[in-house]
Amino acid sequence: MAFHSVLLVFLAGLVFLSEAAPLVSHGSVDSKCPLMVKVLDAVRGSPAAHVAVKVFKKAADGNWQDFATGKTTEFGEIHELTTDEYADGSHDSKHPLIVKILDAVRGSPASSVPIKLYKKADDGTWQLLNSGKTNEYGEIHELATEKQFVTGLYKIEFDTATYWKGLGLNPFHEHADVVFTANDSGHRHYTIAALISPFSYSTTAVVSEPKELGTTT
Repeated sequence: MAFHSVLLVFLAGLVFLSEAAPLVSHGSVDSKCPLMVKVLDAVRGSPAAHVAVKVFKKAADGNWQDFATGKTTEFGEIHELTTDEYADGSHDSKHPLIVKILDAVRGSPASSVPIKLYKKADDGTWQLLNSGKTNEYGEIHELATEKQFVTGLYKIEFDTATYWKGLGLNPFHEHADVVFTANDSGHRHYTIAALISPFSYSTTAVVSEPKELGTTT
């Protein structure tokens, strides 16, 4: 009996409608580029670099026409979807810890979510390091400085109940927590992303390679 090897190639695709809108120049939004793509490797918990990306535009006759191509940078991003690769990522080199929250119900960034950052002390108690709220893009960057973010066990508390109640919903969770060990194998930068809904939440982390304190690359 003959056996045949079959190679299956799976392509991920996203179809969306774009409308003209003014560009903004603050927050983490790239005001120069109206379309930005970010790709995360969920297995390694790191940005997916060098992923080939193609953009197609639907023509009047219903066919999909090539519009732009490129590859993601070392930060898993591509800002200028042209025939040339974009050399720079939007990686935040100034802040070692970034939190991003997405509202899964509305499909938009979750703004004004109260956030608290704790560090576990030697006596086993949690000490509050800083607090704040996510901005209009669902992000907060200023939770810790490089000097504050030393090796240790940290906890990020998302006050999701306040967020959902502000939208007129009654959530199941009072808050969501992420507890993690940081910088145990060299100083790194961390991005903690959360996808929230009134009855569930999921989180993932993007962790940089070890780096020397004071460097920005």
